[in-house]
Amino acid sequence: MRRINILIAFLLISSQSFPQWTQTNGPQGGRILSLCNEGNRIYAGSTTGVWISTESGTTWIKVEGGPPNTKVMSMLASGTTVWAGMNGSGIFKSVDSGDHWAPANSGLTNFEVNAMVKISSTIFAGTGGGLFFSTDSGEQWIREEGIIAGKNIHSLVISGSSVIAGCYGGGIFRSGDNGNTWQTANIGITDSFILSLTSNSSVIVAGTEGGKVFISTDDGNSWQESFTGLPAVTPVNALTFNGSDLFAGTGGQGILRSSDNGISWTAVNSYLTNPFINSLAVSGNRIFAGSDGGGIFRSDDLGVTWQSANDGLIGTSVKVMMVKGTRIMTGTSGAGFFISDDNGYSWVGRNNGISNRYISAIAGIGEKVFAGTLGAGLFASDNQGINWLPASNGISNPYILSVGVSGTELFAGTSGSGVFISADSGMTWTAASAGITDSVITSITDCDERIYAGTQAAGVFSSTDHGNTWSSMNTGLPNLMITTLAGRESVLFTGTPAGLFRLSIPGNNWVPLLHDGKAIRSQTISFFGSAIFTGTDQNEVLLSLDNGDTWEAVNAGLPDSSINCFGVAGATGMNLFAGTGGSGIWKRPLSDLFTNRVIPDTAVLKQTQDFTDTLFLQSNVDWSIQENLPDWFSLDKQNGIGNDTIVVRASKPNLGYLARYSTVYVFSSVAPTFTFTVSQLGKSDGEEDHQAPLDIRITTGPGKGMVSFSSKSEIKNIAIYSITGLVIREVKSNARNLQVDLSSMAKGIYIIKISGDGWTVIRKHML
Repeated sequence: MRRINILIAFLLISSQSFPQWTQTNGPQGGRILSLCNEGNRIYAGSTTGVWISTESGTTWIKVEGGPPNTKVMSMLASGTTVWAGMNGSGIFKSVDSGDHWAPANSGLTNFEVNAMVKISSTIFAGTGGGLFFSTDSGEQWIREEGIIAGKNIHSLVISGSSVIAGCYGGGIFRSGDNGNTWQTANIGITDSFILSLTSNSSVIVAGTEGGKVFISTDDGNSWQESFTGLPAVTPVNALTFNGSDLFAGTGGQGILRSSDNGISWTAVNSYLTNPFINSLAVSGNRIFAGSDGGGIFRSDDLGVTWQSANDGLIGTSVKVMMVKGTRIMTGTSGAGFFISDDNGYSWVGRNNGISNRYISAIAGIGEKVFAGTLGAGLFASDNQGINWLPASNGISNPYILSVGVSGTELFAGTSGSGVFISADSGMTWTAASAGITDSVITSITDCDERIYAGTQAAGVFSSTDHGNTWSSMNTGLPNLMITTLAGRESVLFTGTPAGLFRLSIPGNNWVPLLHDGKAIRSQTISFFGSAIFTGTDQNEVLLSLDNGDTWEAVNAGLPDSSINCFGVAGATGMNLFAGTGGSGIWKRPLSDLFTNRVIPDTAVLKQTQDFTDTLFLQSNVDWSIQENLPDWFSLDKQNGIGNDTIVVRASKPNLGYLARYSTVYVFSSVAPTFTFTVSQLGKSDGEEDHQAPLDIRITTGPGKGMVSFSSKSEIKNIAIYSITGLVIREVKSNARNLQVDLSSMAKGIYIIKISGDGWTVIRKHML
């Protein structure tokens, strides 16, 4: 065995060819605000635009280039024409079953479109500022005047030849002449906040924000309240008939069914994992329910049982993320807890034992993982989320906003009851808020042997005695609402609505950090090596390599969604994962983000004839190998931390008489250069490498600005790039030695890419 030093070269990835952020395949789910169908084609309006299923809800596809990624409050379909009512963008229309869309707002003066119905050739649109109608398929809208003018219309339904409108705060209005005239229709209505309407041939049903259901059997002239089986004070967000069965979707109690036109009700929530239902639709014998975060549920047996119907639907709001090794664990708002073991390619929901799918915090201590929820307290799992058990013994508030770890102690921040501490891995908890003047704890972190707590309205507090006592530390903070808090070594960072701030410990004065002269609306902060990432509520990921003094936006490819959390993982080269506020999780290679700052280094591996043994690549710092490997060797791992040995196994023998080479690009976030060695079994001691990359020389010539290039192999092309990746100059050649006049170029560091027949070398050079 012979050990040889491998030349350190540099890989340039032009800024014009950087890989962008790409969406992972989950977690699946999302906030579904509206549903409608035309035959087997189902349309779902969400907080991130329109989704379509052409297979009766089996799989879903996101509409691209159509309605913006904002709340789609209402949907209406008639033949191949579809209308989408937006919360702030008016109405979008498609005439080809959702393939192409265009705004249809002519005449519309209020762009909060909550409901739409069609009777004959007239379409009605209920908005936050009145009722509008169109007789030309939505090309031109006319505002209804008279008694209904300016009302906040939340629901519409057709009953025979009548149009019924439900108002938020104004009760019910009725028109029996296609909208020409309107009358109030509130006899018997005792809750004027109407959220939902439906009808069949004999009855009209109305649901309210206060949890009441009213029934009319005389075309809306009078109403009777339904009492039997209805939960108290639970909003009735959606109503629909399926044959003779009536279904109600509620805001917290799931779905109820009535088989007697709404006189009595029974809960039908078997396997329905999200009880907050925003919308209902019927397609054939199937009932679809759009939930608040958990996506879409489907029932094929009249609501007796429900199953998730989210294949392809990636609209989740990802609140928190934690990485252990190559496993990514994440908590969502409404869809629960998910893990991925394959770099985000697939996600598995693991919620057995978790009674609330609104995950607000994740932390780990040893092999135990903790998940905090909004309403059901804290849960713990010691088998990667396969099973969960309640872990809130001693915590008096079920709304957990934050969980932190300091040594062997756990800290939990609640919404209204302050901080709790556990010294026995979450078995028992005790209150630990002495000195904290706000009981809403938004974030917890440890830094420099202290524990810190961020609050909703009283700023940041610190404790040096394991949470027994706390003291405020708010000097320099103009806003005391803490959105995020994180620290490393002796530096603490916090986000507020007024911007991002930094504190050097043991100092007591927060310093504002700016990006392009503006405040940074930070939602989350994460560290990787010397780098700092922050995600904002303005849909940005910002990167700093100088402790927050300067920032660069690295947003290419990201959706229009807030950034809530980060994680770093990946078995095939490290990736940065970002959890968004409505588009699931996205990833980007760290090697892409750090290119041209800490440039990856190049190791050349050689396989001689018939060689089938093992190679070893060693690194003295953290590392990852980019995904450009040939098929003739494989690696036991592709990232690690410090002093690692990577085993390189030959997958295929070299059957030729010439040696073959592979260039492996190795990346680190913490070092601008590497020290690499390669040990190769089967290589004779006297054998030398004659590969061109080892023989290139670049020297400054005697003339001002003259640079000499020499190589044992013929040079075909020289390309010169700026440090940011822009092509400055390109020179063609057929020589082993040449001089290039670079006197017209400014002084600085440049990247030079030198190519010949079958080889390329990339170097840095300073003029």
